[in-house]
Amino acid sequence: MKYAIHTQYMTNSGAHSQSGEEEGDSNHWKCQMGNTYIVSMARLSDAIAYVAKMYTVTNSPHFMEFVISWQTEEEWHEVISRNEHCPEYPDFVKGEAIHCSGWS
Repeated sequence: MKYAIHTQYMTNSGAHSQSGEEEGDSNHWKCQMGNTYIVSMARLSDAIAYVAKMYTVTNSPHFMEFVISWQTEEEWHEVISRNEHCPEYPDFVKGEAIHCSGWS
């Protein structure tokens, strides 16, 4: 089964210490965009764990990415195809997705 696993980025524009460590109340986290990973695995929980392990381990005082939602690839295609204002949108979004084969 293929699953669409969606992530969210956050950046911390307040983390500016020389050491790269968080200091005091200087944190200023902002939500940014994210990614959609298309993962082919037998179980949803394995697909979520795969994305969490392989793609969200770069968390730092300045940046983090984490899983926010998931659905089957078919459900995802149905949702993105509902955009009636921009017929090119589904193809654009599908082209931006990152395809993964799961654990090797």
